[in-house]
Amino acid sequence: MEAKATKITKYWRISRILEEFPDSVEVFMEYDLDCVGCSASSTERLIDGLKSHDYSDQTIDEIMQRLNQISDFQFEESLKDQSKLLKELKIQESNESFLIGDFEIHKSAFNAIIQSNKDKKIFEIKLQASGCSGFEYQLNFVENANPSNQIFEIQDLKISLDYYSYEKSKGAKLYFKQDLIDSGLRIENPNQKTKCQCGKSIGF
Repeated sequence: MEAKATKITKYWRISRILEEFPDSVEVFMEYDLDCVGCSASSTERLIDGLKSHDYSDQTIDEIMQRLNQISDFQFEESLKDQSKLLKELKIQESNESFLIGDFEIHKSAFNAIIQSNKDKKIFEIKLQASGCSGFEYQLNFVENANPSNQIFEIQDLKISLDYYSYEKSKGAKLYFKQDLIDSGLRIENPNQKTKCQCGKSIGF
C-alpha cells in the first residue's frame, strides 16, 4: 500500500499537532491562537480550542486545510533521505568559527560549551515549537542522541543536529553573548521574521 501523509483532524490534541508538525505554529500565530505557550495545549483538543475562540465553521475548515497542507509538505520532505543529506554536510574551520554545512558555531560558543561539558556528553541543538513567537532553540547536553539525528564531531565535542532544525537554521550563527546581566549561548538566525522581547522566542 502506498504511504500517504498523515491526516490531522479537529480532535487531535493541540500539543500533538505542535510536536509532530512544528510548522503548524505559523498557522496558529496567523489566526491569533496562543496555543503554543498555553499550558492547556497538552490536554485540549483542537476543536475545543477553536470553538472557545468563537471561530466560524468556515474559518475552522480553513485552518484545518492549512494544517493538512503542512502535513502534506512534511510528508514530501520525509521522502527525502534526510539522514543522507545530514551526513553529507561538511565541517569547515576558520579563524573565528566552525561551519556545519551552512550553520556557524562561533569559537566563543564552542569554547563555552567545551568548558561546561565536564561529563563529555553530546551537545544537542534543537529548534522546537514553543514560546510567544512560535519557536525556541533548546541547547542541551544529552546522554544519547535521537536515532534520527546526525552526530558531528568537532575536536572533542559531539554535536547532535536534526534535519528540521538544520533546514530552519541555514545561515544562522551560534555564539556566546558576554553580558554582565545576561550572558550565555545565543543563536542569530537570518531566516527569522519576528522575535519576542525576552529574546528567546522567534518566528518565521
